[in-house]
Amino acid sequence: MFQGRHECLGTLKSYDQGVVHNWAQRRTFALMDWAVRQWPIDTERITLRGQFCCWALRYPKRFTSVLGDAFGNNNKGREAQKHGPLWGPYPQGSNNWAGVDHWEWMNLCKYIRQNPTKELPYYVSFPYSASHVGDIGPWAWPQLYRALHDTKRAFCARWGNCWAGAPPAAAMAERIEMHQSLPAFGDCSLDDNPGDGASDPGSAGADGDPTGNINGYLFWDTETIVDEPDRWGMTVWLYEGDRHGRGKAPADACTVSLTPRRCRKFGARPGQQFRWTNTSVEDSREVQSGAAAADKWGLVTIEKLIVTKGKNRIRIGR
Repeated sequence: MFQGRHECLGTLKSYDQGVVHNWAQRRTFALMDWAVRQWPIDTERITLRGQFCCWALRYPKRFTSVLGDAFGNNNKGREAQKHGPLWGPYPQGSNNWAGVDHWEWMNLCKYIRQNPTKELPYYVSFPYSASHVGDIGPWAWPQLYRALHDTKRAFCARWGNCWAGAPPAAAMAERIEMHQSLPAFGDCSLDDNPGDGASDPGSAGADGDPTGNINGYLFWDTETIVDEPDRWGMTVWLYEGDRHGRGKAPADACTVSLTPRRCRKFGARPGQQFRWTNTSVEDSREVQSGAAAADKWGLVTIEKLIVTKGKNRIRIGR
């Protein structure tokens, strides 16, 4: 599952005489480097797409965006344990190339929570192919959604059966560049409920919606981003659907929180105060304004921001 393989497999050596290597991941990097040498590839727009590709969230300097299933805590579930001999007896595994127990290394949710200031690629979570719902299950997904939300990361998600498809905002993965700032949305009033992860959302007694989205209709303009030491700006909107009206947001407006992430210049000290404005692009009318302070991680978040299908220009400054 692209998570690693112990170097002593197929030999007479024991697990403690070697380590788990990420050969499959390194092969992916080697293929990328070869392709860049062969063709005029834009390295600012490299996307990894696949069922078990969550490992790529650790590599924001290699991938602009990552699209795949939300198996972020890959050290849990029957599917992971089925491949256990690759990494060492469950739950105590072998150390890997980084000197970490590999079962712990696969706990991406823990990594995200322990490293809130490290940037991630833009992440699109959706049921990919067969989804291994019976082996890992959608009950593993809310844990990753919550880790991404609580640490204010840029992502969107859809869950459901393996034919549910990707959220409309997945289209942003093809528009963004690696060195552009990203908007981390949270608490959108149009979000559905993925449940608590205790059971399959489609089963009897589940507390979540069988199919739904998180940040699924929120788009932004990649051509007019302002990312300067003392100010940040971006135009955001709700998706109006394709030319046939498919995928459109279920309302003309929503409220959401917005946090600038992956900034190259804009930054803040914990507690530093900022002013922000929200202006309608349609009629240049100021919709909202207020103050926001940087949190303990130096992240500035606007709460209860109004976003419409008519587009809104958001500005943050000292």
